[in-house]
Amino acid sequence: MTKFSDVPAAGITIRESADDGSDFTNPDADYRRLFLGEDGALHLKDSAGTVTDVSAAFVGASYATAVGQSIANNAAAAIVDFGTSVYDTDSAVTTGASWKFTAPSTGYYMVNVHVSFAATTTWAAGERGWLQLLADGSVVNYLDRKDNFSNANEEMHLQGSAVVYLVATHYIDVRLVQNSGGALALSAYAENNWIQVTKVG
Repeated sequence: MTKFSDVPAAGITIRESADDGSDFTNPDADYRRLFLGEDGALHLKDSAGTVTDVSAAFVGASYATAVGQSIANNAAAAIVDFGTSVYDTDSAVTTGASWKFTAPSTGYYMVNVHVSFAATTTWAAGERGWLQLLADGSVVNYLDRKDNFSNANEEMHLQGSAVVYLVATHYIDVRLVQNSGGALALSAYAENNWIQVTKVG
């Protein structure tokens, strides 16, 4: 069988597909079909019809917030609104009360998050802060939790990382829970409240 490495050509020309490759027949088992999608990225289609973006281009987003979002006491987990863009290669983030990162292509995404509550003396024994990562509305990872935090005038910092597999158009968000006895604001510093999402495979 002839391999690309056996062909002494200067390069290979690939024509752009009219869509996402759904018009291509699936290759035989153990084979992959390489094509250029209408999005300008290279894709592989396997025998099951699964299409994967194999472009070398960096895909990711970084957002932060310094507005001091209020997190209600002992309530349902609140979505953190990282409202300020640092970069967003594919305009993948929707900001606001329903903040989310929507995967521009299928693959594995590394998520790094850090949040901080403003300094308070209200923490008491048995109370906690909790940081969650959700995909399509369901918890996939508990990133961090602190219990029995000091009631000195301190900031509680919560942070974590995870790799999550996302199909294109599926999304993630980050949520907070706290039961200090009253609403707590996030600290008003963007360097304390940020998220970075990077496609890694």
